[in-house]
Amino acid sequence: MFLLPNGLKIDEEGLISGLNDSVVSHKYYFDILMGQVGRVNSKGKNLRGKQIDGKRYFELPKISKSAKEVWAKELIWNMVWRENPLLADALNKALNGKDGGFDAFYKVLKQSDFIYGWPDWESHYLYEELISWFDTLPMEIKEEFEFDDDCSLCQLMKKGEHSIADFKMAAGKMSNKMIGFSNNGKQDKHLLYYEAMDILGSDRKGTKKALELLLEALNLDPDFVQTYIGFVYVYEVLDKDEEVREYVRQAFEKTQKKFSKWPKSMSWGDLDNRAYMRAIQFMAEDLEDTGDKDGAVELYRLLLKMNPNDNQGVRYVLAGLYAGLTGKEVNKMFDEGNKKQDWGKLEKLVEVQNKKHLFWKKPKWA
Repeated sequence: MFLLPNGLKIDEEGLISGLNDSVVSHKYYFDILMGQVGRVNSKGKNLRGKQIDGKRYFELPKISKSAKEVWAKELIWNMVWRENPLLADALNKALNGKDGGFDAFYKVLKQSDFIYGWPDWESHYLYEELISWFDTLPMEIKEEFEFDDDCSLCQLMKKGEHSIADFKMAAGKMSNKMIGFSNNGKQDKHLLYYEAMDILGSDRKGTKKALELLLEALNLDPDFVQTYIGFVYVYEVLDKDEEVREYVRQAFEKTQKKFSKWPKSMSWGDLDNRAYMRAIQFMAEDLEDTGDKDGAVELYRLLLKMNPNDNQGVRYVLAGLYAGLTGKEVNKMFDEGNKKQDWGKLEKLVEVQNKKHLFWKKPKWA
């Protein structure tokens, strides 16, 4: 939290809202004596019509559309390209087109799952803008961290400087206390899975520990699909193909058990769905590898029907399958596209095969 020199807490949320308010007639002023934020009319007068005291009240700047365009570019290149090159290209065209700009970018973004991540992305930059603006004020704004009384690391920071050894010891206590536990003190299958994935592959000991954590998660919930996906990743690292295939099949069976019939839509933006979608994709890949082309096609098409945004890149794999390409050949095309930042070959592959087999309906932003 931010504090004035007199110790009063600053209305951070009000400042952020003021910075981000795009209405031209709205003006926001910050009270440097009380830490509060108020909106006044465009002439800089308070509700009683009196002129604002410029020594006590400081006007907040407005975040420009050009600044937000920079934030949008960062999102495209650092986040969207990794998961959905086609969407990234559409966003880039909207941002830089003849009638483009931030509004055009945002219109396309709203039609994709990435819209759910924009508020957090934007808030990061708004926070930086706020920090920069504080430097222009005629006093020093203090930042004080709010500490959890149960946090060993936080308490060390609150007390002052300590040695690295002290911090390591405190970190160890926090790790033992937090890993695998939810807020109510019970083991949590989600946290066990994520901790397993964090340490997976770091070394042989890390991989063994990841396996132990997943077994703990399995004991908590034998039907938790995410755990089976974790086992797939572990055994891939260990190069144990039979175990990989076994857990792929179990993940798929648990997913089928979850749904009496497949839903009409399954959004990647819902984190709970991702394990199910991966289980279906892994099963399709297994069927393809074992020669069941029809079975693989059925599952790939199912994913594209439920999630036409195709965050998994299923359309490329299915187009390759129809074209008689192996998974390795399609992956090679991906690698070339990533290297050149040009996925033209893959898009052409999808275009040609989709005309023949009609397996994918392009989303509006495509």
